[in-house]
Amino acid sequence: MQIEGKTKDSGSGAESHHHEDIEEGAPQSSITEELRDLEAGLGRLSEQTAKSKKKHGALYRHDSFSGVYMIDEEEFDDQRQDITDASSWAIPWSDLMMTMFILFAVMLVYTLSEHNIKDALAKETNVREKPLYAEKVKGPVFELGPEQLFEMSRQTVKEANIEDIDIEMGSDRSVRVSVRGPMLFDLGSAELRDTTKEFLRKIAVVLSKAENEVHIVGHTDNYPVHSEAFPTNWELSSARAARVARFLIEQGSLNPERFTVTGNAMYRPSVPNATLENKQKNRRVEIIITKDTFKGMSGG
Repeated sequence: MQIEGKTKDSGSGAESHHHEDIEEGAPQSSITEELRDLEAGLGRLSEQTAKSKKKHGALYRHDSFSGVYMIDEEEFDDQRQDITDASSWAIPWSDLMMTMFILFAVMLVYTLSEHNIKDALAKETNVREKPLYAEKVKGPVFELGPEQLFEMSRQTVKEANIEDIDIEMGSDRSVRVSVRGPMLFDLGSAELRDTTKEFLRKIAVVLSKAENEVHIVGHTDNYPVHSEAFPTNWELSSARAARVARFLIEQGSLNPERFTVTGNAMYRPSVPNATLENKQKNRRVEIIITKDTFKGMSGG
């Protein structure tokens, strides 16, 4: 009985001690308010931290213990990589733009230079070449017979009143006008003398009125020629015939395809080269107007 009484007494004593602690401690409402204040403080701290992040940037983090903002290395590396990735196209693009600029600049300079060069060359070479013959023959062209050509040539020789010119009609009905050397050329030369150019111009007029083929044949005497320009009589006789043919073509605007040029040197004399007078007769150029009309070159 005594033991039970002690137990009861001890239990009641504990309860009394618990009630005493509650009574001695703060009230429950006071603790709740403190908890709410703590939560509000944490909220304000969180807001301040967010504002600090916004102010100092995502690269900085706030050390809650020291109160110092420190660089966030992971965030720094991430942002640096993002910046590198975002701007990685800029360098190749700028290189491409620079290359295109240089290309267009070079093309512009080349174009301007080409035009300038063409203009300069045009000024330097502004020489109009005289055509060998006109595309159209001056005056009407008739189908003249050998007799008509002979009569026109004879009248031209008569009007020239020059002794060193002979005219005849051959057995093949060709008209042969022979101009002796002293009238045409100086000794050893293939340059026409001024005294015979007017006569050749009139012959060119006769040739322009028909389309007959023309042979120009050069002759020399038997005096051997040994010069730098004419090593032999062949070269001299050919050069004289060519000079007469070219003069006729240019003066009469004649088709050069109508002409053939031959040099016979000393081997077709009209008279023996026995005397000085005969030598002068053999130095001659013959203009032979054939009875054949030029029909054009036949292509093969």
